[in-house]
Amino acid sequence: MNSRLFLLVALAAVLSVGSTQGKVAFKNQNALRTISSSMNEFAGNFYKNLAKIESGNFISSPLSVSMMLSMLTFGANGKTEEQLRSILGLPKDDALTKDGFTSLIDSLNSIKRAEFRLENKIFIDNNLQLEGDFERVIGDTFGSTVQPVDFSRVRAAARTINDWAAEITNNKIKDLFKPDDLQGATTVLANAVYFKGNWKKQFSKSLTKAQDFHVNERITKKVDMMAIKESFHSGRLPKNDATFIEIPYEREDSSGQISMFVIVPDEINGLQNVERTLHEVNFGALKGSTSKTQLYLPKFKVESKFNLEEILKQLGIQNVFENGADFSGITKTPMHISKVIQKAYINVDEKGSEAAAITGSIGVATIPEPPQPINIVKVDRPFVYAIVHGDDKTVIFQGHVTSPVA
Repeated sequence: MNSRLFLLVALAAVLSVGSTQGKVAFKNQNALRTISSSMNEFAGNFYKNLAKIESGNFISSPLSVSMMLSMLTFGANGKTEEQLRSILGLPKDDALTKDGFTSLIDSLNSIKRAEFRLENKIFIDNNLQLEGDFERVIGDTFGSTVQPVDFSRVRAAARTINDWAAEITNNKIKDLFKPDDLQGATTVLANAVYFKGNWKKQFSKSLTKAQDFHVNERITKKVDMMAIKESFHSGRLPKNDATFIEIPYEREDSSGQISMFVIVPDEINGLQNVERTLHEVNFGALKGSTSKTQLYLPKFKVESKFNLEEILKQLGIQNVFENGADFSGITKTPMHISKVIQKAYINVDEKGSEAAAITGSIGVATIPEPPQPINIVKVDRPFVYAIVHGDDKTVIFQGHVTSPVA
């Protein structure tokens, strides 16, 4: 009998965007850069295919998808392993891969003055036994824990997994699995990511006004448009016919910056043109300048749920879904993946901690500067956003908004 393996690849919650990270003694900076580069290349291709079928608002976490599939790779053999390594772009050197993921997870979990949780977990049927080497690798490298579950009692199994998901994501991700979803399941691999923090420069609620947002060239709607005048890094993406702006989250020092990039097409109907070549955009190498900017950004809230099987097949990951998949490094019981489920949530608004807002309003006497030209970035049409981390700009969350709902 061929058992069914479920991947719960992404539970992502983002609230009142913003964050800070302290210093981390990374095991291997070269390994971290290598893994970040591989994950970002995968993220670009993943987003390109997902955006083709998601015309409405959506949020995804390519980091969770690639991390979960990377965990699987350490339990795969033969053609299954070859496909996963190729599409994920993992180094042939397993030690380099392990050090890279350990450093990345350590750096993310060390974020301060904000809530950031990244957790990996395997729910395995009581009657199955994980291979010892696989259990050690996912424990040592990915910090994953293992929890036995009686999958013959699908209602109780669904409740166990859903309760875990809700706890990690501060109740933002609920009811991920229905009991019927787990019929025939023997193993569920899960990855949860949760982030909540504050903008480095707070938006004032008093400046948020109802303004026009162009859903397309024919439809305009009123949305809650936030406004702020501050110095931001921004620039042009001539190949995409778009403008980008980087909005940083607060932090304690210069290491491990987390930012949101927003990409605004030149044309109201320009989103598809931007996304057609978005996979070629390297967020860590965008050329621009920092200048005083009047930014208008709509409040928005998005919740998405996907079964990613077809997307992954389009990327070239096919063998894992077939009866002949080789996961003999995980368990001697033959198994294949039957579902890859991703559920994610994001809420973007003006909020931040009261203390931060008050501290931000306290200043010291300065010599008045001469007036400077004001750069204006108005996000009043469908746009792309991405939340990235560190000097290598590892993409944690990414999506697009075509019609903001706050």
